[in-house]
Amino acid sequence: MERLPKYGFFEARFSAAFVGNPFDIPFAAEVVGPDDRKKIVSGFYDGGTEFVFRFMPEAEGEYRYTTKSSAPQLDGQSGSFLCIWQIVTGTLFRR
Repeated sequence: MERLPKYGFFEARFSAAFVGNPFDIPFAAEVVGPDDRKKIVSGFYDGGTEFVFRFMPEAEGEYRYTTKSSAPQLDGQSGSFLCIWQIVTGTLFRR
């Protein structure tokens, strides 16, 4: 399972063959967080045959997603990722 830090960006890519204008294909994902709250995230066409959605988790825990689209190749794709707490690294300055 992919792991990413709280407030990091999760990206999922999907490929679909299509006829016509790819910008007219509706694409979104339903993301369910660790508290079982559901969010609908809009996806977008990213060139070639690629469609993408991006999501920034706000709480630690497991997230699950399922895609929604009128294109059969894009509809019903599912997966999950784990949001973890991460110590911010870098230099802190004191005045």
